[in-house]
Amino acid sequence: MLPMIVGYSGYLLQCNNDSLKECYEKRLFSCPVDSAIIAQKIGTGSILFLYNPNSKILIGPFTVTSMEMDVEPGSWIPDTKHDFPTKFGVTWEELHEIKNAPKEFPFLEKRPSCTLTETQTHRLLAVLKTAPTFDFEAGNEPS
Repeated sequence: MLPMIVGYSGYLLQCNNDSLKECYEKRLFSCPVDSAIIAQKIGTGSILFLYNPNSKILIGPFTVTSMEMDVEPGSWIPDTKHDFPTKFGVTWEELHEIKNAPKEFPFLEKRPSCTLTETQTHRLLAVLKTAPTFDFEAGNEPS
């Protein structure tokens, strides 16, 4: 039986290559309408991870620094059919990436919720600590 790990509030947000670039440039993440209930649980100090299901790359950790509610449709992506009611201001010190992340973390696939357990959050943080660094500015965007 695994020991209970306390003190970690982690969430997994999905991205694609285009939204990843926007997240970096704006230092904002968003949570789509169907995740609005989860967005209410995320607060300042929460740990976020970005997962690109197309490239199977996980990037993180990010820390939530602010919340913005009721963002106007189309303000995140210049396409008004996307409505993201909540944005999270984020910060990071050193980002790391895990390629083919579902191989080590099968729970990343087909997630019914973006909420991670404390154990999952702890495991991701531990592996990311020794994973290769990810540098947006160097052009290390997932392929």
